[in-house]
Amino acid sequence: MITRLGVVRKNWAWIVAIVVAALILVFLIRLLNTSGQPHVPPEFLKARAAGGDASQVIVGISDNSIKNLQEIQADETSGNYTAGLNLVLEEINQNNQARASAVQLSDQLNVMASNLSQVQPESAARIGLQAIIIESQIVEGLISYNNYTYQLLDLLHNRLQNGASSAPAAKINSVISQMNDQAKSINNLNTQYQSLMKQFDQMTNS
Repeated sequence: MITRLGVVRKNWAWIVAIVVAALILVFLIRLLNTSGQPHVPPEFLKARAAGGDASQVIVGISDNSIKNLQEIQADETSGNYTAGLNLVLEEINQNNQARASAVQLSDQLNVMASNLSQVQPESAARIGLQAIIIESQIVEGLISYNNYTYQLLDLLHNRLQNGASSAPAAKINSVISQMNDQAKSINNLNTQYQSLMKQFDQMTNS
């Protein structure tokens, strides 16, 4: 059975392969086409818009996760493990939504990468390539965040059932810290993507 997470991993691998192929095609096409007139294929623009919607869902969930993590850590410190566990379950539910958006995002990045060779000028194509690579890292970050979430769920569940010795606070805090760093990284990657695409628009008059 292929899970959503498996689809995300598979699609992310395809993004890398297509980006590499697109990079080669960019230079080959530039050898044959020297018109230099700004051009962005409609398929690229459509995929960019759909991918943007998906990434905003992921970033919005990531923002909310940062707030939840603060509450989870506070609950753990005060010994309110049940409340912390409930928040982790909420995180898992949000992760399901984020994974669905990640599948959509990876699909749209595939389309953008496969149409990148038609973008002119060449400098804009290079910027577009950088942007696609950065945005694809959001998918990878989401996979890591999801893994951390299930680690935290297990730790808090063991602590609730078997006491503090079964899941040391230092271990719980370490996982929360990694999750927090990953959530912030997702947001930072999207900011970098938006900055690069702004440059892309200026170069192509999009």
